[in-house]
Amino acid sequence: MYKLLIVDDEALVREAIQDGMNWEAMGLECVGSCEDGIEALEFVERENPDIVMTDIGMPFMNGIELTRELSVRYPDVKVIILTGYDEFEYAQQALKMQV
Repeated sequence: MYKLLIVDDEALVREAIQDGMNWEAMGLECVGSCEDGIEALEFVERENPDIVMTDIGMPFMNGIELTRELSVRYPDVKVIILTGYDEFEYAQQALKMQV
């Protein structure tokens, strides 16, 4: 089973994603959630998730910055960006990082 971490600065969004899916049926275990990229990096160091699902727009460290850090420190971690952010430039940056 793959371990999933959810990262979003909005608590209701984190809860909806975490509780709204049957992760186990997809071969995933949701091991936690974080509200920003800095907290997420600390979590990844401790818990070693296989997948990080992140928002783009967050305080302290956004999802693009988090993805860059993960690609350097933890290159085997896969990143999924799920966002309502409408700036296409961010999507282009994410694609360059193989998100």
